Amino acid sequence: MGDSKKIPWKLIWGVTVLVCLIIVARGYDIGQYIGLLRDWVEAQGTVGVLSFLAIYVISVVLMIPASPLSILAGTLFGGLWGSVFVSCAATLGACLAFLVSRTWARPYVKEKFAHQKHFITLEKMTDRYGSWMIAVTRLVPLFPFNLLNYGFGLTNVSFWAYAFWSWLCMIPGIVLYVAGADALTNLIENGTFSVGHIIGLVLLLMGMVIAGVVLKKRFKVEE
Repeated sequence: MGDSKKIPWKLIWGVTVLVCLIIVARGYDIGQYIGLLRDWVEAQGTVGVLSFLAIYVISVVLMIPASPLSILAGTLFGGLWGSVFVSCAATLGACLAFLVSRTWARPYVKEKFAHQKHFITLEKMTDRYGSWMIAVTRLVPLFPFNLLNYGFGLTNVSFWAYAFWSWLCMIPGIVLYVAGADALTNLIENGTFSVGHIIGLVLLLMGMVIAGVVLKKRFKVEE
């Protein structure tokens, strides 16, 4: 029983599901539909990009999970530009949510979050470590993304410190999502992938895991 607990079932399950999705997508030629969708978005030009950014920002403000949109960005815009667009939209959405929480909606947000265990821990750690907690929690997924956006607005961190550290420390996770989606899209469409691309993503993931372990010990983060 003890050994079975050490088996990474989540990883095995995730890889199995991913392989099945790739097989199904290749079997039903989903790649051609992805190509058509990308061509349509490209035909919209700037309007298409701005529409995507607007939808992403609104999703963040409304606390709708934006991970599917990050994956979609990699599919539509590629790893580089997709990461740039998602970084801009995620940061803008996070900043708007922060301002909403700090200003006119503060009483409502405070009432909603006041008794949540995650927020109580976040507030305690922010009082202790200040703006460093923004960097730590953006790099290490200890708390739900949307909780951070509104939760930090109730703390004493400054807006500009929040905006800067959020932007900077969300980049690794964004690249992992977007570039990963780009690699998967290429595999589905063309049946090929870049070894260097995959190695880069694996190294990035390993770096984030190591950074998470180090930061949790360094700041004695409570989950």
